[in-house]
Order: sequence, then C-alpha cells, then structure tokens
Amino acid sequence: MIPRRLICPFREAPYLTPMGHPQPQLHIAIVALFLASKWLRGARNRVVSGLRYYSPELGRWMSRDPIGEEGGRSLYVAMSNCCPCFVDSFGESSFTSVVNSDLFYTWHMGWIDKSHAYGNNGSLKTAWEALKGASPNRLKGFILRMAQTGKTAKASFCVAPLMTEDERKGQLLHAWQVISRQFESYQGKGLQGWAIVNRIYGAVVSNEIQKVASTFSSEDLVSNLVNFYSVVDEVKAPQLIAQHAGLIRFTDPITGEVADHSAWLSMVLWGEHPVRQNYQEWEPDYFDHAAFLAKDFSKKPAGLRERLERAQALVAELQSQYGAPTFPAYFQKYTPTSKGVSVVKQVNE
Repeated sequence: MIPRRLICPFREAPYLTPMGHPQPQLHIAIVALFLASKWLRGARNRVVSGLRYYSPELGRWMSRDPIGEEGGRSLYVAMSNCCPCFVDSFGESSFTSVVNSDLFYTWHMGWIDKSHAYGNNGSLKTAWEALKGASPNRLKGFILRMAQTGKTAKASFCVAPLMTEDERKGQLLHAWQVISRQFESYQGKGLQGWAIVNRIYGAVVSNEIQKVASTFSSEDLVSNLVNFYSVVDEVKAPQLIAQHAGLIRFTDPITGEVADHSAWLSMVLWGEHPVRQNYQEWEPDYFDHAAFLAKDFSKKPAGLRERLERAQALVAELQSQYGAPTFPAYFQKYTPTSKGVSVVKQVNE
C-alpha cells in the first residue's frame, strides 16, 4: 500500500478547498488536477471544465447550464450535489464516468461492457471456422487471443471435434472460458491491479473517476458470453442484447415511439449496484430491485430525491414489463465441455 502522504500530502475539505495548507492555491490546483483532471484559471481558483467554470469554494458552477433545464431544474448545481457519485466533464450534464455509453445495465443480463460484448475477436471466429467444418475426432488446433490496455493473453488448444455442431460449440465455449479467465487474471497483475494506479489513470487519462482494477468485474465474463454467442450463431451482439437482455426501453402504446432510458438509469443504478470485483461467474450479477423499490428517499436532497424516485418508477415499470430478472435461456443453449479439448500452451505478453 502506498502511504497517502506520498500521493496527496495534505488534507482537503469539501469541494477541494484546503485545510491548513501553507499554499492554498497550490493545494487546490494539485487536488483539482488529481481528482478532476482539470486546470485552474484566475485568482479565484475557478476550475476550467470545457463550457463553464466551476468554483471549488462555492461547490457550484459559476454560470447557467448551457443545455438549460434538460440537465436538471437547478442550473448551477454541480454533479447533483454528489461529487463522489457523478462527474461532469464539460459542465453540461451529470453522468457517471463508467457508464459513458460503453457500460450499461440490462434487466436480464446485468451490466454489459461493449468492449467485451461487441469486440471483433478474429481468433474466436477463426477457431469456430476450423471446428465446425472438421471431421469428427480428427484433431484440430487453434489459438485464442485476447488483448487490451497493452496486455495480450494467448492460449493454444488441440481439439478432437465431437459429432454435432452444438457439441462443438460446447467445446469452443470451454476454450473461450479458459482464455477469458487467463486474460482477466493477467489484467489484475502488475500496476493495473493497484487501486491507486487505476484511480490516477481514470482521473487523468480516461475520465473515469471511479475506475477500478481491470480484473474479474461482474460485467466481464457475461459480456464475453454475449460475444461468444454472437460469433458462433452469427448474430450481431447489439441484436442479441436487444432480443434477450431486457433493455431499459419503453414503447408508448399510443404513438409507438420508443424511449430509451438505458444510459440514465444505468447512471443511477451505478450508485446502488456498481460492478462487483472478483466476480468469476458466467451468469449475471443482478441488483436487488425489490430492496431498491422499498427504499424511502423522502429525506434526500430535492434534486437527488427526484432522481432516485424517478428511477424507482422506471424499475417498477421494468418489473411489470419483464418480470423478475432471469438469466436468458438463449445464453444457456450450449454447455461448455472439456471432452476432447486439450490446452497445449498458455502465454501472457
């Protein structure tokens, strides 16, 4: 563990204001850059945030929201008065850094990561082409590969194809699980496994204030499963998710218009049920919607209360529309089997 004094050797009050620091302007500048990846401008320590200035001392924006009341009734409030929960990179509206259209919650599949689910894994496609056209029990070799953030995992397999196509998909699914676990374990090694490194990287580089270690999060393996079915069934991942995952969408019975609340509700649910670390199951990790519906938010600040009560209404509508969250039968069609599958070599680069 790195001592806190080596990272931020002074204390801060709410809104990044200093406490007992001999050079308060230097303190605010360093903390603002460390936590928000933004620079300060002017003698009044205003944080430059794209379209507006933020005042750390007041804890609010210095000008009206450029998108008006679409960002909320209060035109000056910053991050819904909940800075640990949300970020506002350009001073327009609040959204979570993690849910930036790349990570979203679905009713039946939990959290989905687009980089995993939508990924164009050529090695998986090549392996399936080799297996599905092979003669039964005639040995076939292939390599599965996963790469991200400068790390690459490779695994070589030797397979004696079984008789039916579904059985061969089960063999490949087993191999896919092997390389997935190998890669996620590798992701957690070295600096990427350090919480402080992820925090700094998220704040300075990727604008993810709540970035966590890249290993075995609850969205990883489920998203990999979507990617697998997309390849072997030759159906695009967005289509599979739309058909089976339970998107946060509602159709107006009169106009027929579809309203998509996925991004907004995912932002709220992140505060209630973020992705879980060290989750190594190939099944969804659901948030407790019944407990969420039973919560009383009446004592919350007005803006936050309205947000949470609106989320409760959406969750109740989802429960009425989809029923209880259930792992879709579609993503359980093929049973992983190690029969006839040998792992020849595993390499991390």
